[in-house]
Amino acid sequence: MQRLADTVSAWFVPGVLIAAVVTFTVWALAGSAGNHWTMAIGTAIAVLIIACPCALGLATPTAVMVGTGKAAELGVLIGNGDALEQSRRLTAIVLDKTGTITQGRPAVTRIRTAGQWDAPSLLAIAAAAETGSEHPLGAAIVTAARDRGLALPSAERFTAIPGRGIDATVAGRRVLVGNAALLTEAGIDVTALTPQASQAAAAGQTPMFAAVDSEAAGLIVVADPVKPDSAGAVAQLKALGLEVWMLTGDNAATAQAVAADVAIDHVLAEVLPHQKAEQVRALQAAGHVVAMVGDGINDAPALASADVGVAIGTGADVAIAASDITLVGGDLRGVVAAIALSRRTVTTIKQGLGWAFAYNILLIPVAAGALFAWRGILLSPVLAAAAMAMSSVSVVSNAQRLRRFRRPASAREILHPPLRARLGQYSYLTTVAAAAIAVGVGLTAASHTNTAQRGMNGTLAWTESAGMPMRPTMGTMMTTEIPPVDAAEADVHVQVSVPAGTRPGLPARVVVKVTDARTGRPVSDLRLTHSVFMHLIAARADLATFTHVHPRPTGTAGELAVEMTFPTPGQYIVNTEFRRNGQLADVHDRQLVTIAGPAPARQPVTPGPRSITVDGVRVDLHGQAQVGTTSDLTFSLTDARTGQPLRNLQPYLAAAGHVVIMRADGQTFAHEHADVRDSSGAPVFALPGTTFGPGLPVHVHFDTPGAYRLWGQFRLGSGQVITASFTVEASMNH
Repeated sequence: MQRLADTVSAWFVPGVLIAAVVTFTVWALAGSAGNHWTMAIGTAIAVLIIACPCALGLATPTAVMVGTGKAAELGVLIGNGDALEQSRRLTAIVLDKTGTITQGRPAVTRIRTAGQWDAPSLLAIAAAAETGSEHPLGAAIVTAARDRGLALPSAERFTAIPGRGIDATVAGRRVLVGNAALLTEAGIDVTALTPQASQAAAAGQTPMFAAVDSEAAGLIVVADPVKPDSAGAVAQLKALGLEVWMLTGDNAATAQAVAADVAIDHVLAEVLPHQKAEQVRALQAAGHVVAMVGDGINDAPALASADVGVAIGTGADVAIAASDITLVGGDLRGVVAAIALSRRTVTTIKQGLGWAFAYNILLIPVAAGALFAWRGILLSPVLAAAAMAMSSVSVVSNAQRLRRFRRPASAREILHPPLRARLGQYSYLTTVAAAAIAVGVGLTAASHTNTAQRGMNGTLAWTESAGMPMRPTMGTMMTTEIPPVDAAEADVHVQVSVPAGTRPGLPARVVVKVTDARTGRPVSDLRLTHSVFMHLIAARADLATFTHVHPRPTGTAGELAVEMTFPTPGQYIVNTEFRRNGQLADVHDRQLVTIAGPAPARQPVTPGPRSITVDGVRVDLHGQAQVGTTSDLTFSLTDARTGQPLRNLQPYLAAAGHVVIMRADGQTFAHEHADVRDSSGAPVFALPGTTFGPGLPVHVHFDTPGAYRLWGQFRLGSGQVITASFTVEASMNH
């Protein structure tokens, strides 16, 4: 699926570029003289946006990612997306018996002796021989001997014979433990034990013959109970349409008995370890897509040979490493879940790809102007971008529906899924498509209304969202800058609270409460001013430190809070500015806050250099500070390393820059904003995406002569905000 999507995308992009060029040319030549270039560019952009194959690229990986995540929640670890996709194609599944269908924890149930041997002696010497074995049947014999408290002699030699048993030397005696073929090949007669072995095998148990010094010593019967969920899992696998096989090295009678318990019709018994992979390849040669489920070291080659290898998580590490899927808990129903989830995932991928194709095929002609002849409709690039985003969102959200997948409870649920589930598979994208068409038609119609066609509409929307009042002047629109009103004059009381025990250099939660000075009630009608609800500027009494933060509403009427740090002990001047709804002027308040501790020596506020470097940026301050008139100052920013002017400064809080001015004694406060104009003298608004620089002019009024501290804050092209501090001497204008 992903390869298909990638191929389509690879051919799609050149085709779209050609379509965009053709569309641009047609509109450029056929459009009216006044706006043909605008129409051509806008339409070509809309075509490019609509045709973006994002949804095609997202359909497959998103569904696979969600599907594998859901599988992990169900205890099924899928190693890669190919395994998830391949699982839907399976036609046959091969199950190893021991540890897969059965519990993998066999136990000794009976011991039959021959010759001079008694049961404890036979079990002890057999257990001693099996001590070096990793086979579950051998482990069962060792466990039985230890449970009975038998003393085990030491084994001097051990050889495992795959598919047969073991050949060991214990206390100087040769011991053979395994199936009848092992003893027959050694020339040992087991005829006397055969009836009892056949009886055990018919009951689904595993008979193991034992011989000592080339003479039959007895029969040890081991039983490995079938897992409670195995029969149900096999039924569900059949319901999925799979041909189920059981593969085992056990004798045919035992294998048939176990297969009958779980209703498996196809049994391959007495298969040697190296033959398991051959049996898998034989099924593949017959045209089957095969999954192999096993847990032992001997199963690893077969797991690697299968189209999909499934390892039991409680089994050997080698088997897990050779597999594509791991069942964490060993529950065979996990295989059912993996296959059902694979099919659901591929269906979801097809739905996503179908949606993406339909979206592109239907909307590209609309973007190219197919509806223009009908009612003059051209798709706006903005709406095209919204539609493109919704296409991707639809595909991704549809993939997220895989999280609702539940493991099938029964074979009936697989064969006859509920009607609601079947309808749900296809109703979601149909609903999304209908909603998208309705929204698209509505927005397109709205974009052609008189209100939407107003030239200043976008700017007005921005000023409203940023809290920037506008006024008309000389046929243009300018932002309104009105001096703030003192809190006392505005009948507002402001309380700034700093937690007791606030330590310098550590964050503290500062709370600001705004109440009506006459009624004492909280002021709950605060509105945005320069994109925030409040500006809080804190400077140490000697103006040696500066902090500009923005408290946010806490949810309690009239209360705002912010985390801020006071750099040192001492007294701080805290200025706050905020705006009430319906007012054009901000409200200003000034308070003093003391941070406990030995205050540093007071630093004098004296005029300093007009050029400083901050974080690799050189900031120069130009202009004279004069009393009694508006002083035109300009901040100029350049790259300190290259000397190149910075022309990509970004808007900061709905302004080209923020400048705070305080007199040396801290008794005056002003918060101004850079006023940038283009070459024709028209104002340049701090709209998102606008850039400024290198010069940022600001107009300041100095009331009295003396030293003043200025802090300018600007946002660089990287998004970083820098603060540049200057001290100037304001003199009388002569």
